[in-house]
Amino acid sequence: MPVVKVEQGGAAIPLPPDVRLKTVSVQVPDSSATAQANFYYTSSLSLSRRAALVIFGNQPAITGSLQIEESARAKIEAVLSAHLADAGFGTYAYVLPDCSGKSAQTCSAPKRTDIDEQGPLALAADVDQLCEQARRQWLRSGSEALVLITFGQASAAVLGSACAEQAKAIFMISPVFVQQDKAWVDALEMAWRDKSSIATYDRSKVRNQAASVEATFSSMRNKLFSPDARVLGATVDYWMKWSDLGPNSAKEAAKLASPQIYVVPGKDYMMHKANLAAVRAVSASRKGGPKSVVDLQEVNGWLSNGSGPDIDAVMSLVELVKKYAE
Repeated sequence: MPVVKVEQGGAAIPLPPDVRLKTVSVQVPDSSATAQANFYYTSSLSLSRRAALVIFGNQPAITGSLQIEESARAKIEAVLSAHLADAGFGTYAYVLPDCSGKSAQTCSAPKRTDIDEQGPLALAADVDQLCEQARRQWLRSGSEALVLITFGQASAAVLGSACAEQAKAIFMISPVFVQQDKAWVDALEMAWRDKSSIATYDRSKVRNQAASVEATFSSMRNKLFSPDARVLGATVDYWMKWSDLGPNSAKEAAKLASPQIYVVPGKDYMMHKANLAAVRAVSASRKGGPKSVVDLQEVNGWLSNGSGPDIDAVMSLVELVKKYAE
């Protein structure tokens, strides 16, 4: 049960000193296999426990140059989760698997054929399993607060889960409410145009990747691939379901009663053009519980300022979570 430590540029990032970390097993739905989540907590327990589930979407290989290194994701996980734990939340961090690129083996084994067969929304069951585990292992009664925090495409799995209906609040960082491939193409084109980007990528390849994504999905929609073809490790049907996630997520968000907070990082290329307009439209149209759009201008989709996790952005989010969990 080590103390959480994170380094950036050879120096340690200051974190709350009492936070501990351990790995917990999560039962994979409809199988005997288990996945793993990181659990962040403090040794001093309050009389009223609260839990936070931080859910990351895996980055499909088709996003090319916009993929962010796993080390960057792991750093924001540790920094955000440590501060949530210090604020009194038992915090479970989980990365949703997918069927593409390096994760293709996840779906080639019998233990996760549900993702390949049912598409990414099968991962809503992962969220429900983790939610149940948090209630069983950390929370002590049904009245105690549980909040959900999602990054990127993970919002779709969370919005499709039963846990979303029970959550005290849902915080969505860079949700996608349009067709996924449309958001990817727009993001790649934005990256190509932005010469001052805080991201690191080969700009000379970005525009070609945008054209490739657009052409690939056009071919799949026009049934130019054979039914058994696999694209970047996943079936054509899988990618079509990925594409539909955004509009389906918008519908789920619009009807869900739980308070929703949409976090819009100004340096995230996915949060521009049609997708940004869709997020603001969903927020304005919701007839359910409280909603809000929060703009964080100087960070990307991992709440990073280019050199690492942005502590000001992290603490702003933590304060919002505390407010809604009261």
